[in-house]
Order: sequence, then C-alpha cells, then structure tokens
Amino acid sequence: MTDYNLPERLRQYLASVDEALAGSGVDALVRAGIIRDIEAQIADMRSEEGRTEDDILSRLDPPEAYIDPSSFVSVTGKSPKQRIVDGAENHSRPTRVLEICLYVITVIGAAAAIITEAVFKLCKSGLGNPIPTEAHLAALLATPIIIIYTAISLRKNRARVHDRTLAFMNGFLLVVAISYSAAFAPLDAMLLYHGMSRPVYIFATPLILLCLLPLSPWLALFSGCAQGLRLREYFRNNDHRPKIGRWWIGGLTLGLLIIGGWEGYAALREQAVDKAMMGEGAARQAGIDMLRRLHAEPVILRNSYARDFAPDGTIFFFYMKGRNRMYNSAAYQTLYYRMTGRDYRDASRSPSAERIEETMDNNSQIGGDIVGSSVRRLSLRSAALDISASSSQDGRDSGPSAAYAELMLEFLNEGGGAQEARCQIILPPGGVASRLTLWIDGVEQESAFGGRSTVKEAYRDVAVTQRRDPALVTTSGPDRVLLQCFPVRPNIPMKVKVGFTLPLIPDGDKSSLVLPYIAERNFAYAPGLEVAVWAESNAAITTETAGLIKEAITATKRTGEGLVDASRTLYAVRGKVAPNALADCALYQPANPGTVAYRAELSGVVGYSSLVRAEPYKERLVAVVLDTSVSMAAKLKGSGEGFQLANALRAAPDGVKIALFAGSTAIPPMTAAESMDKWPAILKNIRFEGADEQTGNLERAWDLCAAQPNSAVLWIHDKLPADIADMTGIQQRIRRRAGEASPAIFSLQLASGANRIEEKIPAIKRLPAYYGLPLEERLSRVLSMSLYPNMTNREQIFSTDAPAMFTAQGSPHITRLAYAGYISQKTNSGGSVTEDERERAREIRIVTEATGAVVLESAAQYKSHDLNPASNSKNIPTIPEPEEYAIMAVVCALLVIIWRRRLDCRAR
Repeated sequence: MTDYNLPERLRQYLASVDEALAGSGVDALVRAGIIRDIEAQIADMRSEEGRTEDDILSRLDPPEAYIDPSSFVSVTGKSPKQRIVDGAENHSRPTRVLEICLYVITVIGAAAAIITEAVFKLCKSGLGNPIPTEAHLAALLATPIIIIYTAISLRKNRARVHDRTLAFMNGFLLVVAISYSAAFAPLDAMLLYHGMSRPVYIFATPLILLCLLPLSPWLALFSGCAQGLRLREYFRNNDHRPKIGRWWIGGLTLGLLIIGGWEGYAALREQAVDKAMMGEGAARQAGIDMLRRLHAEPVILRNSYARDFAPDGTIFFFYMKGRNRMYNSAAYQTLYYRMTGRDYRDASRSPSAERIEETMDNNSQIGGDIVGSSVRRLSLRSAALDISASSSQDGRDSGPSAAYAELMLEFLNEGGGAQEARCQIILPPGGVASRLTLWIDGVEQESAFGGRSTVKEAYRDVAVTQRRDPALVTTSGPDRVLLQCFPVRPNIPMKVKVGFTLPLIPDGDKSSLVLPYIAERNFAYAPGLEVAVWAESNAAITTETAGLIKEAITATKRTGEGLVDASRTLYAVRGKVAPNALADCALYQPANPGTVAYRAELSGVVGYSSLVRAEPYKERLVAVVLDTSVSMAAKLKGSGEGFQLANALRAAPDGVKIALFAGSTAIPPMTAAESMDKWPAILKNIRFEGADEQTGNLERAWDLCAAQPNSAVLWIHDKLPADIADMTGIQQRIRRRAGEASPAIFSLQLASGANRIEEKIPAIKRLPAYYGLPLEERLSRVLSMSLYPNMTNREQIFSTDAPAMFTAQGSPHITRLAYAGYISQKTNSGGSVTEDERERAREIRIVTEATGAVVLESAAQYKSHDLNPASNSKNIPTIPEPEEYAIMAVVCALLVIIWRRRLDCRAR
C-alpha cells in the first residue's frame, strides 16, 4: 500500500512501479513487498538532512526496470528487482530461523560468559585475567549489543541509515572476538579433546558452563563475520558506496588500542618486573623506576596477596602466566616495598585484593619463623597490660633496675576455618620473655620451657599435624619475640598471656620503663580497640602519655592494739591507649643518684645489677646514617623537621665531629656548628623515594669510624618490614672485628614497627625511641645519653659475673635479665650455647636464642616431646597480689560509695 504522507511526485512514482509490475503479470503479494522496500528506501533518503524530492527521484530506478530484470542492470550487476528481492525476500524462512538462533545463542552465551567471569573470576583464579581493566569489560559487554543492533538494522532494512555506525562496530567486534578466540584456543582444544574422548561429561551442568566460557568468543567471531558479509552484500546490492571503509578501519583501530595497547603495556610492565626482581644495582633501580612510571603499584600489591599469579593479558596470558610463576607472593611483597617504601599490609586494598586475601591458604605458614601474610577476619578483640615496678619509696632497692609486665591478648576468628595468630612483640633493650599461659577450655595453663628446637618441634607437631591447642613464644631477633597461637577457631575467642621481665633505663634524674608493643601482626585490631594499661609500684611512678592517669592510694594498717604504720602509699598509672600508641608509652621512677649494686639468685643461677657511669670521651667521631625512604620525607622534610635534625646537634660539646650519609649524599666529618650551618640546605635536596636499603651507607659509615677510636655510628631510620638489604658486608665487618675494636652502631627508629636489619644484626644497639616526643627533643636526648663524649653516661648493667661486694639482695628479675644478656652476648659473638647453659635458662624460665616456651593441650603431648610445664613452677613470675594496705583502701572506698548511694536513695 502506498504511503499517502509522501509528496505527490513520489506517490506517483510508486503508482507507476505498481502499474508496471501489474502489467508484467507479477503477483500482488510480491508487488506489495517490492513497494514496501521502495518506500523504506525513500524513507531512509528523506531522513538524510538536505535531501530534496528531486534528489530522491534521481537516485531511484525507473519503473520500467522492475518489469524485465535483463533490460536494466546497474553497476552492481543486478537489477533493482533482484537487489530488493535479495535483500528482503530471497532469505527463506528456515534460513532466517537459523540466523535468529545463532544470534540468540551468541548473545546469551557472550553475556553469560562475561557476567560469570566478572563476578566469579573463574579464569582469573586458574588461567589468567581476561578482564584486566574497565575498558576490557566495556569492550566485552559491547559485543552482544553490537550483534543485536546489527541484526535488527539488517532485518528492518535500516542499514543504509546507520551505515557508518554499523561498519565501525563490526570492525571493533571482529578485533575483540579474534583476540579472545586466540586467547582461549588452547583451552578450547583441550575441551574438544576431552569432549570427544568422554562425550557424557559434556552434558554435566558445570561442564556446560565451563565450555560456554571459552566458546563464546568463537560464537561472537562467527556472528561478526556473518554480519560483516551481510553488510557488504547489502551495500553492494543497493548501490550504496559511501566511504564507510575508513569507519570499519576506525573500529579495528579502537579494538587494537584497547586489546593490543594493553598487551604492550603488560609486556612492558613484566619486563620491568624482571629487571626489578633479577637485576642488581643500577639495573634493578631502572626496573623499579620504570614500574613507577607505568603506575604498576596496584598490580604489584595484588600479586603480594595472590596464591596464583594471573597476568593482566588476553592474547598472551597463557605465556605470561608461565613467566609469572618465576616469582612468589613474597617476592612481590618485597618489590612493593622497594617501589613505595610502604609495607604491603599497610596499603589500602581493592575489594578484589581483599577477596584474594580472604581465600589465601594461611595455614601453610603455621609454625613458621615469620609473621607472614595477614589473615582476614582474624582480629584482636581485647588486650590488657599489667605492670609491677615494685621498689621502695626512695628508689634504693632492686626495684629501679627491673620490672615485670604481663600482656594478655584475646583473639577472635570470624572466618570460616581455624587460623593461627602471629605477632612480633618488641621489648625494651635487654628485656626478656619469662612467662606464657594459654586458656584451654576456660582454664589457664602454664607453659613448659625447653630448648628452642624442642619447643618449635612440639608446636608444629601439635598445631600442624594434630591441629590442637598450642601456643609458642620464641625470639625473633634482639629484644623481640614471636608469639604464635593455634588454632583460633571460628567465633570462639582464644586468650593468651605473655610475661616479660623488663629493665629500667637510666634517663637523667629518673629511670624510664619502655613498654612492650606489637610491631608486626597477621591479624587486625577490632574497631575501637584499646589496651587497658595498669602499672603499680610502691615508689612514685609517673608518665607523660595522654590517656593514662596517675594516682596514689594511702592506706592505714590496723592491729588489735590500735593503729600502726599509719600510712603506706601505693602509686599507680592506669588508663587505656590505642594499640599503635603503646610504643609511645613510657613510665618513669626516681633514679638513685649513686652507684647501686645488687645480687640475686634463682635456681642456682646468680645475677648482678649495677648502675654505673661511663667515662667521658675527649674526642669522638659520630657518623650519622639517614634513611631516605619515602616514609621519612614527612618526618624530616614535610613538616620542617629536617632543620630540627640539624638543630639537635646544638647540644654537641667540643671535641665531637659529625659525618652524614644519606642516600647518595655523603658529608665528611665536621664540627657541630658547621653541621648546623650546612645540613639544612643539604637535607632539602635529598631525594626521598621508595625504600632505602641503607646497608651500603652503614658499611661506609662503619669504615669511616673504624679508623678512629671511640667512634660510633648513629642510624636514624623508619621501620624496615621487608628483607631488601644485603647484610653480608656489614655482618662480616662486625664479625671480624668483634668487641671494643668495632665501632658501636646505635639504631634510632622513628616509627614503631618491624626491622629486618636489627633482627639479623644483634650487635646493633637499639636506642629508646621516645615516639611521643618531637624529633628534635628525641634526638637531643638520645645523643646526650649515648654518643657525645663530655656527657656522663649512666647505664644499668646486668651480668652473671661481678665482685664479691655485690651483697645487697635484689629481685629474681635481675637474674633473668642477667642470664638472658649472657646468652645473647654469647650467641651474638658466634659462640654456641652448651647443654648446661640451655638447662639453666630453662630452669629460670626465660626465652632466649637457645630456649623457648610452649603451651600444649595434654600431659601426653608434653611427655611425647620430653617437656614438663610443672618444672620449677616456683620460679614462675607473677604480678604481685594487692598488699593489705591497698585492699583496705579499696574496701573503704567501696563502703563510702555504698553509703553515699543509700543516703541519696533516702533523700529521694
């Protein structure tokens, strides 16, 4: 039927065509189809802007051309009637049904494959990462849309209107389909082989889904090729010869930019990974610099958690997958630290990285010697730190030299399987772990002390093999221990307590007690978690830590005959602090101004404690090694504290000369006044980037100081959680020139956390960090205490050998500190601990380089490993129970509170 909305001349044209066809004997149904096709062509041409009626008529074939096909043939080689019939009527119904089925299967298959991979990451977890970016996801989602859109345009004869768009999309579709078909070709071949050998498996529902994923690119490729041929035929049949080839090429180019461009980027990044992993010196630094320029940090962070390494590629991801097996997650963790100067566990992770972390097999690290990877959904639910620093009020007995603390931790696992809680605890210099208990079925169980290898073997046997309830404490370096607890069962709290014997450090007119803190962990802190701190002493005790309050309780002791000992004061510091702020806490007690000596004996082991003054140096060389990691920039430059570093030298007396080694910068020794003048400008120009290995500068500083007596190296640095440094050179220097002939190396860490260099070089003397103080004050205090020649240096010495004049009776904690120091000194100097010495350390219940503590579940487990938790139970240190004075004071306070409440109730 003729469209009567057409202009008169066009209607006349259609009428002429119909009349010519009727005169030639064409069936009415065929005539109607031809007229509809001509109307569709006219409508397409009328929709083009600027197209006039004369232009449309000039492009239409004359009516006579439809009467005899052989009488009018266009440049396409077909008559108008043939062209229209080929475009609309020559497709039989079975052909159209098969075409529709192909498009439906392709669209459904492609959409299902894309959604399945985007949600469940099936290929990423086992093969590769076919959707590495949002652009890849958009390209894949566009493929079913392009197929539907092209099919509809061809079916409704709208291809002439959208010719450029269809050509562009078809070129883009072909590139995407070819790329992913080539990528999945090996997997398709494998599925075809298994399908032919065992056809029954193909009909299993999971296998149908797995077959759909790799076959969908081939279906899309077949549909894209078929539609491309249809479009080509359609344009030829309709004498449509616009310059659409460039649009098809444009679609190809866009697809190549997305797929091929990313492949080139991934290949370049993997080359940089090779350099950074395998290279040395300049080559490794070049690889790290290239990774920074390529912004590869998210990929390196993701691989730091991955169980399997799926490269971000499509065509070549099978090849690249094999390459990535060269490196494990630990290598990527180290590389991430080299690149960014941050621990991978401190970095914010994407949801995909968190999913990878949640599914990691952390049980493979049970019983290891490192804290290892974080365990998602494992958290520390509560923590308490109780401290006893008992001494007389004037500080003249053994109290000022030692204290005892107990750290109680409660873990909660909200995941789906049993996990191991691991953490490294930093102690003040000279501290030692001296107790371990674990709550089993609600009952607190004491640990057994034994040889290091014995307790570790017992723990691994019970934890890994039997998967029961052990806890273990061993040393993980100087002044640090590793706590391990397994299993933390799902939704069942696990509570453990570790006891520490701690020395008090002379600090001017007082003694300071630095508290133990968690430096490295594989668990999270519960939201809002605070550590309940409570320290008591019968001598004045103070603190500068915010959140802790000071109090003094005076009690009266009564007897049957009246009042005696009218007043006795108990001092306390208590409150709550955040776990990360525990490293900033320090307690202070008055120090005795004279030299005080004590003697203590425990199970036949004698220990001595003395407060001595070191002789001042007339001259001294101090070589400062400055960490230039990116994390130090804010500490030294960002807030202007780079000048404070130079200002801290103001306290340096005459006779001291100071050298500086920072990155590639080296400043020769000069006086403090010269350093204060020149250092600020130098610190401004230092480049802080990534992670600084620092051992090279430590070696150069040691070489400088080795030539002069009474010299020292001061290493100022941030935490070092990754093992990136080659310590062979500095270890050899210290080993070959041990004792007083070796320059002293002092370590000042500006942030709490693990330090791999300190762990492996025990000769480094760790200085109190005083994290809560400004940098200039911290440096001034450290320098005056340890380095400058004219300052009198008071030091608390614990030893197992002393003159007979040490007759004052001291606390048993002195013996623990003295013998722990003896074992450490012997092992650090390369000596071996004898079986008798190991037995003595076990008898007095201390954790040293040769001994450890373990809690097992049953007596049979202890017996099978030749351990006895009841051995020398009299030597178990404890927090003293409140004295009668304190109990009476608390009771009186409670009575007053009850009495006041009753008065309030009566008043109401």
